Amino acid sequence: MNPTIKNFLEALNKIDKRDYNTQRVKLVDENINIYEDIFSTYENNFVTKLNEKYTVLLELGKIDEPIELIRQFQIPKKYAYSSMAEDTIRNSFEKISNIPDKKVDDIKEFCLIPDFIIHRDEKDKLAANQRLIAEVKTEQNLSYKKFAYDFLKLIIYLNKFNFQNAIFLSVNMQANIIEEYVKKYFLERMYLPENYNKLYIILKENFEKEPNVFSLQEFFDNNVKNTF
Repeated sequence: MNPTIKNFLEALNKIDKRDYNTQRVKLVDENINIYEDIFSTYENNFVTKLNEKYTVLLELGKIDEPIELIRQFQIPKKYAYSSMAEDTIRNSFEKISNIPDKKVDDIKEFCLIPDFIIHRDEKDKLAANQRLIAEVKTEQNLSYKKFAYDFLKLIIYLNKFNFQNAIFLSVNMQANIIEEYVKKYFLERMYLPENYNKLYIILKENFEKEPNVFSLQEFFDNNVKNTF
């Protein structure tokens, strides 16, 4: 297996069960009110734990990773709506933004920095210094629109910033639904990576399930190729 993907999976496997499902809360009159009938994963908490577990493994020498983990990075929005926008990216952005979904803020979704980054500097395009970019989704009812925005962003990072690996990680969602989303993304002729082998999809339906790991190339060959 690709060593970078293997390192990521080692960190994922260290996350505790309690971090997969956290009770949703809100403030009511400055007091915490717990939704008794709604449980969902607090995505920021899960991502924080993922970064934490990776850092611990790195410090212990359990994984070999010479590039430091940093979070400062250029948002890819300039490729969708600016003077340097590219038609293929802009068209994909417009297709996604036109999907009806009142819960999605289009500009906000496209401007969020990635959840997990291993690189040295965004201006340094050397392959060794742009190792991994990842997006994490922990929703039990992830919409196609949210999926598509994350997938599009990952592909921009691969193509424009020379990242050598990208991961879309889905936790708590049924694997077959995400697979249908990936297939739909292809069939709608959306913006795609120059190298399908650099984009990995990791599907982990719950804490107990083993992660299902495959490259976009494997998915294309097994599920989409004959439809083109």
